[in-house]
Amino acid sequence: MTTGFEFKHRHDISLAGSVEEALKMSLESYLEDRLGRGPEVCQKRVQDELVLRIPRLLLDGLEVKGWCLDGKRILDVGAGFGGIVLEAKARGADPVAVEPAHEFAQIIRLRQLEASHKSTVVRASGDNLPFLSNQFDYVITCQVLEHVRNIPLLLREIHRVLKPGGEAFLSCENYLTFWEPHYDVLWFPLLPKYLGSIYLQAIGRNPGFLMEQIHYTTYPGLRKQIRESGLIDITHDRFLDGYPRLYRVVMPFIHLRNTLRIGSRILVKKPS
Repeated sequence: MTTGFEFKHRHDISLAGSVEEALKMSLESYLEDRLGRGPEVCQKRVQDELVLRIPRLLLDGLEVKGWCLDGKRILDVGAGFGGIVLEAKARGADPVAVEPAHEFAQIIRLRQLEASHKSTVVRASGDNLPFLSNQFDYVITCQVLEHVRNIPLLLREIHRVLKPGGEAFLSCENYLTFWEPHYDVLWFPLLPKYLGSIYLQAIGRNPGFLMEQIHYTTYPGLRKQIRESGLIDITHDRFLDGYPRLYRVVMPFIHLRNTLRIGSRILVKKPS
């Protein structure tokens, strides 16, 4: 089983007395020790997690795109600290968290206990989801794919567990740009890792996370893998629905923009 972000931590999360303390412990190990980011970045991330800032923005955007969460089964693959599951539950959904890392799963359960509501938390990897086929209305995998060795297998698993007509939101980094977002440094597109390691050491950063946890993802590569999985990219369909000529004219420019932008965000659908 893929173990997720399992590495040496400076703290024992089981000793945390609150969700805030557990988040701070984990993010210090991740952001400060592994990536060399400053304590102010860590503190801001803790506060963002506590108020569910990113999950709320994400689900707001998906509801605008037509997702109706109330009463729907949602699977969050690579749930991290569990913010998406908490926010989805608050919006009436029936969410399930899949998270391979032991520490992150601990934090999700601690957050659910503090929030007085419980959703299913499963320790598993996305390339072997322990669910029957056609079980979920929606699937989310947010900033996970760049840490996955076998993306095609994960996409096929998402296709399998989605109900016919179900949709999934995929987001990951796009390494065709001049930025490495985890380390928050300038980067050459698809920079060979041995050169990236030398560069990171030269600026006083630990290259371990690059070598162990990052697998370069690109927007064109992800679109190709989506097509091969049987999923359909519908990111722009609703915006351009009913305008086939405009669609043919505009889409090449949209794909060019997405190829050059930091981060890929794609909405896909399982055929009915």
